[in-house]
Amino acid sequence: MPLNDPQVWTLIGIFVTTMLGGMTLMTTQFGRVLRAEIGGLRGEITGEIGRLRIDMTTATTRLRDEMGALRIDMTTEISGLRTDTSTEAAGLRTDVTNEVSGLHGALAALHAAMMREVGGLRAAIGALHGAMIGLRGEMIGLRGEMTARLDGLDHRLDRLEVKVDDLDKEMTNLAARFWRSQ
Repeated sequence: MPLNDPQVWTLIGIFVTTMLGGMTLMTTQFGRVLRAEIGGLRGEITGEIGRLRIDMTTATTRLRDEMGALRIDMTTEISGLRTDTSTEAAGLRTDVTNEVSGLHGALAALHAAMMREVGGLRAAIGALHGAMIGLRGEMIGLRGEMTARLDGLDHRLDRLEVKVDDLDKEMTNLAARFWRSQ
């Protein structure tokens, strides 16, 4: 069959149109799938950040509870020492000098122990604060990295869309030239 028959050129035109339509459909579907996957990834990241916030809140609450319990224990100990000191001072006035020296040493040791505990609590709070700052920095870095990657994907999709549009224009021009030459 010679190539100048109208049926042959009609079949070629239908084939080209079908191929271009299929390519356009596949490109569109690929873009939709890619956008859906990116949306899913954003949802997962948001969930992880929420979980991290909950964990940080739980740790902070637990630390506050422990500090409250330590404060109660210290108050009880100090109250007990005050009661013992008052009773001994009232009952043993003859041994006041020796007792005062002993109590002074005991109070100094208790104060030193209390200061060590307070210092330890301050260090623990400082470490937790530093960890929270580090975690925030990591989250900011992750957000920046994900934004850059998403922007890169968006740029690539834009370039792909431009190329498909250019290909579509070229095919349209080619078909128009072909039909004019007939």
